[in-house]
Amino acid sequence: AKINTEDVLGIGVAVAGVVDAKNGIVMETDITQQLNIPFRSLLEKKFPYPLVIENNANAAAIGAKWVGSARDAKNFIIVLVEWDCNVGGMGIGLVLNGELYHGANYCAGELNVHLPNLTTVINTLRNRLPEGKILKEYADKLHQLDVYTVIDAAKKGDSVARMCINILGHHIGQNIAPAIGLINPEKLVIAGDVSELEEMVIEPVNKEIEMITLNLVHSNLEVTTSIHGRYSVAMGAASLILNEFFKVVLIKKSEIVPL
Repeated sequence: AKINTEDVLGIGVAVAGVVDAKNGIVMETDITQQLNIPFRSLLEKKFPYPLVIENNANAAAIGAKWVGSARDAKNFIIVLVEWDCNVGGMGIGLVLNGELYHGANYCAGELNVHLPNLTTVINTLRNRLPEGKILKEYADKLHQLDVYTVIDAAKKGDSVARMCINILGHHIGQNIAPAIGLINPEKLVIAGDVSELEEMVIEPVNKEIEMITLNLVHSNLEVTTSIHGRYSVAMGAASLILNEFFKVVLIKKSEIVPL
């Protein structure tokens, strides 16, 4: 982009996996079988900027805090939904008292949740595909369906596509409800591709949380979607730099030396 080096605050990198953000180490990831990759030091050999490495759901949480749907929340959970024909899962980021919570070993939020992937959901609705005004065209070519086609069809009112999203939403709600009960946050943010469907995914998630948790737990909970949709992680990665740049260093009174 021909940006002057001195105009760049830094590079934020979001990685799917367990990340030691303090030392810039990717401890474990499905991308490769290698463990404890010194990712930041490898990138520092290539780029002349400050680098921040973070888990992708945690990055999305920082993005929601700085420039997204949780700017007014001190305690919130973000659910990064990863959903396509082969993958069904969700990453979780926790912000407690305004700070990202990593846990003792950078594993906070690693619930190892498995959601039904798009192929599984579509197969359960195979007999109803003719009811969909858009998805009926894929009845004999399911292999051509992808998540963006389903999301677009749901936006246009396709009943089968909306059934898919409803099923997914219920699974998300079932899996996140125990964490809601444990943390008792003021806000739950749904991020990733499906967050673009807003109320279509919020409603089934909310129903499951209300069924599973105590009334006092969910009575003041706001369930919302990321305003950045499929770019939640990218915006979060950029926000990592803001988070570092504007950190306030607290000095203990005992460390203040009188003039």
